[in-house]
Amino acid sequence: MLIVQEEQYEYRVLITMFKIFLTERTMKIKKSSKIIFSMIIILASAVTVNYLINISMLGKVEKSGNTDLDYTVFIEHSIESPKNINYTFNFIRNNLSEVYTDIAKGHKYFRIRNGGELKVGSVIDCSEEAGNQSVTHEYHVTDLVKNKKIGYYSEGSKVSVELPWETIQSKSNTYVYYDFTDTGNDTTVLKLTIGIQFTNSFDKFLSVSTGGIIPWEKHCIEEMEGLKRVLSKS
Repeated sequence: MLIVQEEQYEYRVLITMFKIFLTERTMKIKKSSKIIFSMIIILASAVTVNYLINISMLGKVEKSGNTDLDYTVFIEHSIESPKNINYTFNFIRNNLSEVYTDIAKGHKYFRIRNGGELKVGSVIDCSEEAGNQSVTHEYHVTDLVKNKKIGYYSEGSKVSVELPWETIQSKSNTYVYYDFTDTGNDTTVLKLTIGIQFTNSFDKFLSVSTGGIIPWEKHCIEEMEGLKRVLSKS
C-alpha cells in the first residue's frame, strides 16, 4: 500500500512538473510572439515613415501634353548657371552629349542619333547608374522652347538592380525636363526635373519605401552641380 502511495505521489509530482514546463514554454512562446509582433510593428512604422518622408521631398511638374504620369516619382534640383540664359540654353542643347560623362560618375553615355543639336524628334541613346541600379534609356525629345524648356522621355527604360542574391530586371518610363529662368543679372536658374514612372502604385510604393529613389536623388544633385562646374569653365 505504501509503494502504491509513493508511486501515486511520484506520478503527481511528474504531472505537476510537466504542467509547470508547459506553462513556462507557453509563456516563452507568447513572449516570443509579442517580440516578433513588436518587431513587425516597428518595421512597418519605419517603412511608413520613410515613405512619407520621401513623398514629402518629391518635386512636382506639370504633365507634358496628354502624357499620363500616374505612378510617377519626381526628383528635382536647381542651380544658378553663371552664364546668361541664351548661353545656358544653347549649351544644354548643343553640348550636353559632350560633357555628359564629366558631370556625374554614374554617366556612361549620351548619344544623339544622327548627331547635331537637340531638337524635337531627336532620339538619344543613354546609359547611367546610381547605387546598385543601372538604366538604359532611349529618349525622344518632345519639348524645346527657346530659353524656356527642353524635355525628353524614354518609354520602357531598361532597369537592372543588383542585389546580393540576384539581379532584378524591370522597366520604367523616364521623363526629363530642363527649365530655364532668367535672373536679370546675366545668370540663369536652371532646374532639372526627373520623372520615374512605375508600372503600378505598388511598385512605386515599394521603391520609395525601401529607399530605391534615394540614389537617384543624390545622382540628380551630383549631375546638376557637375553641370554648374562645367558651365563655369566654358
